[in-house]
Amino acid sequence: MKMRKQKWKKKTIQPPMELWYKSPAPDSDFGWEHYGLPLGNGYLGAVVFGGIEKERIQITENSLCNPFRPGLNNFAETYIAFPHKSVKNYRRSLSLDTATSTVQYTADGVQYKRTYFASYPDKVLVMRFTADRKNAVSFTLMPEIPYCADYCVHPEDGMGKHGEITVTDDCVILSGMMEYYGVRFCGLYRICSFGGEVTPTKRGIQVKNADSVRRSNNGDYIYTSRRLFAAEFNVARTG
Repeated sequence: MKMRKQKWKKKTIQPPMELWYKSPAPDSDFGWEHYGLPLGNGYLGAVVFGGIEKERIQITENSLCNPFRPGLNNFAETYIAFPHKSVKNYRRSLSLDTATSTVQYTADGVQYKRTYFASYPDKVLVMRFTADRKNAVSFTLMPEIPYCADYCVHPEDGMGKHGEITVTDDCVILSGMMEYYGVRFCGLYRICSFGGEVTPTKRGIQVKNADSVRRSNNGDYIYTSRRLFAAEFNVARTG
């Protein structure tokens, strides 16, 4: 009985689907539209700019809107200042396979990496910052509520937006109201530091020389990695 030789097909390995850049996105409307890296889950959206000295993450939420100028649904501008100026091997990327954005570079001999993703089940935006040296994670968190004004198009049009920022020992709370639809909102940043110093400021929170830091919006999300700064950000409609 003759045995037929079976032909084996070579397995095709799909290369990673990724967008990547050698520089941050310009901090402008043009940079936001053409070079910012988008993340989102249908409920919460963000654009990551990847700045070196100052990171900018623009956050939107699907219920904060007025009849005109859809840009008013921006919930927060998250600014994070770093003590990094001259860096090497900068790389900013967005994985289309995992919906994860990363920023990597070397500063003063330390390799830093930031990882960003949005989770729909948890309704959070997570930022994880790591370094390959102990006591190397330092930054200042300075969130803002954009587009606050008494009116949108003309005085007394009923489309104002008002908000306030409250800082506690380890939390930054953004709260306010969109007048036209009567939408009250609230978002929370929480800092959990492993090592280092955590100090509240007028605008946010400063962390110095931490091994590992977690920033959480609701305290429910747990991250166990070492040497990280992770941010969980959630927006709640309260009215």
